[in-house]
Amino acid sequence: MSNLITVNASDARNDFFGLLDKVYFENKSFLIKKAGLPIARLGKFDEEEKVDIMKFAGMWENIDSEKIKKYIYEGRKDKGKLKRKLPDLN
Repeated sequence: MSNLITVNASDARNDFFGLLDKVYFENKSFLIKKAGLPIARLGKFDEEEKVDIMKFAGMWENIDSEKIKKYIYEGRKDKGKLKRKLPDLN
């Protein structure tokens, strides 16, 4: 992971297929940054990195689904003004 090539998000967008070619043909990996913050990694898919979704199945058991629905509906009503606030779902 230390050999990541840093790319600005705008440049990555403008040359996305060029980056994909470099990943596929040249085995390169890229760190995509937006406003100086690392956002995504672009590289070859590794079968060992597959995530088993069932590992996360139990993480939702303590969350109140009614609170989630209420938060979603409130966000829709105010047309996204709350989108920068994190909900308290506990």
